[in-house]
Amino acid sequence: MKDPDVRIAARAAISTILVPLTGFAVDVGLSARELQDMCRVAAVNVAADRQKVSNLRLNISGIAAITGIPRAEVSRILRSKKIGGQLAIGHRPHSINKILSVWNEHPNFTNRSGRPADLKIFGQGPTFETLVNRHGGGLPVRAVIDELIRTGSVEIISPQKLKLRSPISMDRGFSSGEIKVFSRRVAQLIESMLDRFRKPDSQFILSNIEGDIFEDNALPVFRKEVISSSDDLLTGLRESLFRTAKNGRKKKSKAKSKRIRVMVLYQEIPNPERVRGASIQRRNFRRSAR
Repeated sequence: MKDPDVRIAARAAISTILVPLTGFAVDVGLSARELQDMCRVAAVNVAADRQKVSNLRLNISGIAAITGIPRAEVSRILRSKKIGGQLAIGHRPHSINKILSVWNEHPNFTNRSGRPADLKIFGQGPTFETLVNRHGGGLPVRAVIDELIRTGSVEIISPQKLKLRSPISMDRGFSSGEIKVFSRRVAQLIESMLDRFRKPDSQFILSNIEGDIFEDNALPVFRKEVISSSDDLLTGLRESLFRTAKNGRKKKSKAKSKRIRVMVLYQEIPNPERVRGASIQRRNFRRSAR
């Protein structure tokens, strides 16, 4: 008999997993609507792939029934073309990035060379206040300024003027290469752990240790030991795997190969009491007398 509490536990688990992923999305300037679009596209394609694995004819109504997504949208998603191996997903930026996009491209807010103009904060005409009122979805001007200053997207160049520093609002510290590695490793880890549920007889080992080191000089020693031990482990396993594969090719075995994956994770977790963003002094902006 199936456990009725599984769905409750699954909702809690997915909510927990979504917290760091949503934080990452916010870091790189993605909107909640874009996240929603990605989830819907992923749901449709997972359902479609499972039909293919079961040698079933692609059934749009069946996919709609499983995912709760309307059939018209399912059809549209399945017809979508892939760009660079990824499905083309509609671009629906959040309000702040929409504001920056208009500032970066619209003739009313660019200079003669086509670059974003330095804008007065308040007033009529091509000002930042006008930009926010037209494209900010009702957001207060001051709240938008605070967020753009926090992410380093704008610079205050005078008490009444802003300069655009970045065409999108996002936290620094990411590169496209690092994000590709991140996505591949996270997907591999989640898939490996899910296989443990889906295939109870699958070979999966997950062991971890976690503790506190109170002596500052002990941390570099421990870190060095972990790096050395993991290097030795992976090097030894790689050589063993290479020898096994080489011998298998020599014998021309007809047995199907089995792919294995070994991952090592080491992390120094910051003390929550010490993790605080740099304080940003809030400036007062006054409207010029008219």
